[in-house]
Amino acid sequence: MAQQQLSSDTTKELKLRLQKDKRYIRLKNSFATLPMFNINVDDLLDEVMNLNSLRQVKSLNAINSPDFIERVIKAAINDQAIRSRLAEILSEGLRIRRTVETALDSFVDYCLTVYSENMPGYRSKTDKENLIKLYVSSHYGYLDKMATLQTVVQTIIEDIDKSHWTLKNIVEALKLIHVPERKLQ
Repeated sequence: MAQQQLSSDTTKELKLRLQKDKRYIRLKNSFATLPMFNINVDDLLDEVMNLNSLRQVKSLNAINSPDFIERVIKAAINDQAIRSRLAEILSEGLRIRRTVETALDSFVDYCLTVYSENMPGYRSKTDKENLIKLYVSSHYGYLDKMATLQTVVQTIIEDIDKSHWTLKNIVEALKLIHVPERKLQ
């Protein structure tokens, strides 16, 4: 029971100290004002899912239809445009995620150095880190959303690459099938 009370007092004291800390205030202001920290990840994820649903390659069937090759070409061009936008989202997401991770890691290291003695109820470094991360948990939530976005985008890009490989092989097979010397008439 005394340990829980000590932990509660410690967290209140640490919270008060952090709220006055210049680095905490700067980090908090950065997340509140800088555009890179205020991207609506849910909207980006919706855009990614919408782009994936618009892929024309998903509707390719009827390989014997007369306009199949034309549809394959259009689907490949459409996929490439979608892949380009996804790559843009992925690279921007990676840049933001790395920046946020660096800022948060730096802040946690700073707090461990400055406030470690003010956390007597927390013996291990991991416990102290977790307590500090509690105060910037919304920023870690932002990181988690960015990681989810990255995973989804990478999965779709891989699917586009695989479908391009498949389309290329289908076109090559059709070329072999439709060589004039091989036709039996």
